[in-house]
Amino acid sequence: MGTFLYIPWFKVGEWPVPLTWAIGVVLGLCALAAIREKWRPQAVSTGTLALVAGAAAWWAGFETVPVQGFGVLVAAGVILGTRLAEYQAKQWGIHPAYVADFATHVVVIGLVSCYILNGVFYETDTLLEILSDPTLIFKRWLGLSSFGGFIGAIFGLWVWKKRRGGLPTMHLADCVAFAFPLGWIFGRMGCFVVHDHPGSETTFFLGVENYYEQGVVRHDLGLYEVIYAVVAMSIFWSLRNMKNRPTGLFIALLPLMYVPIRFGLDFLRATDLSSSDVRWWGMTPAQYAALGFFVFSIWFLRKVRRDGVLPIPEKLQWPPVEEKKPEPTGKPKKKKKRKKKPADADAPTDAPADDAGERPKRRKKRKKN
Repeated sequence: MGTFLYIPWFKVGEWPVPLTWAIGVVLGLCALAAIREKWRPQAVSTGTLALVAGAAAWWAGFETVPVQGFGVLVAAGVILGTRLAEYQAKQWGIHPAYVADFATHVVVIGLVSCYILNGVFYETDTLLEILSDPTLIFKRWLGLSSFGGFIGAIFGLWVWKKRRGGLPTMHLADCVAFAFPLGWIFGRMGCFVVHDHPGSETTFFLGVENYYEQGVVRHDLGLYEVIYAVVAMSIFWSLRNMKNRPTGLFIALLPLMYVPIRFGLDFLRATDLSSSDVRWWGMTPAQYAALGFFVFSIWFLRKVRRDGVLPIPEKLQWPPVEEKKPEPTGKPKKKKKRKKKPADADAPTDAPADDAGERPKRRKKRKKN
């Protein structure tokens, strides 16, 4: 009965795709995207980059491109999450181009940070080997750390603010935080299909049987985080149109909802494997980071509730605010005053005599009064 409930063991490996096929697929997709005028510039730049990268790979002797299920799912999460952030930004009156630019800084720097910090805290020996022999950087894999990515995202926020002349980031970060669970669904699904996060042995019905083909049932923490991300995205979606929603609410809720789940799940990580995570005084480095992020989320939530709804800066508004025409710098020209014509000037010359005689009498009466 137990084996009927458990998830059967499987693992998605890499697919060696011929280099010419890979370039052809990318160029075909770019051609389809170029049909829409607003996508044309991006399609042209992407197609050009694909040709240049393909030529460099061919010159270096590569005949195939190793496509991994993990990488495909992570890339899908980044793309779909960014598109959702742009869509929701327009609904909230925020310029989507600024959101896309902000998300690019946060994601790219976050990915670099999560790779390096995973080597610092989890794969120290491998990192030291790479530092002693830099040629191993393409032969060794340091792994990815989620909290390392969060730290990198904060640094990416700071870099974006410096590069964009100190523009406010609260509204942009709120859009990215709102869409983050959608990207997390695909990212953790990538972890699940390659089973990067093995747990301890279990009889839980969501356990994966014959884990690593060793004949035991184990927790798979990647799957559990997929479930968390689906629930979190459902909650965020229901709050998107909340009346008088404080600016920055999703920034505060994201770590507040994730940290307790992650803190508890790390106690289920495997400790009997050669690839088991390092522990300091019984807890993983991620659990210590979780404590810090939890304190931050409580403080930030109180700040958000106190500040309330913040106005959107004019430069970030959508639709864009029309630029005001500059006023002339020279002295304004004085208007020439026209001389008033006398009241009798426009009177017809052939007016009856009795009318002409009445006018002076009226003037005299006004003077007497």
